[in-house]
Amino acid sequence: MLLSQYTRWAAPLCWLGCLASLLVWFGWIAGGVLCVPLLFAGPGLLRGRSYTFAWLSLLSLFYMALGMTEAFSTPADRAIATLHVLAAGGLFLACVLTNRLRAVERRGQQVADERHGEPPPGSQ
Repeated sequence: MLLSQYTRWAAPLCWLGCLASLLVWFGWIAGGVLCVPLLFAGPGLLRGRSYTFAWLSLLSLFYMALGMTEAFSTPADRAIATLHVLAAGGLFLACVLTNRLRAVERRGQQVADERHGEPPPGSQ
């Protein structure tokens, strides 16, 4: 199994962790409002679209900053905020690594095809 497939499936797990931690932390109303931008990523994330992984990695930094701010400023919410930071950080890493590993694997496949004399896909 390719490494990008592991990170591709780690991203939805961390995404669900972010959603769950926001709902538990802020409740249904405020947490639901904070979850709306994350919900837009769901279909593309489950289909494995590279573009979704790219913009979701940037969005996850906002959620990581939110968790870090609350973890340092509110001692009562420190535990759930730390879990949220871990989920958002995992989402960031999974999204970045998925796109990066896919690019490396694609490049390696093209080199292997050139060595065997096969033309690269789309060149005919």
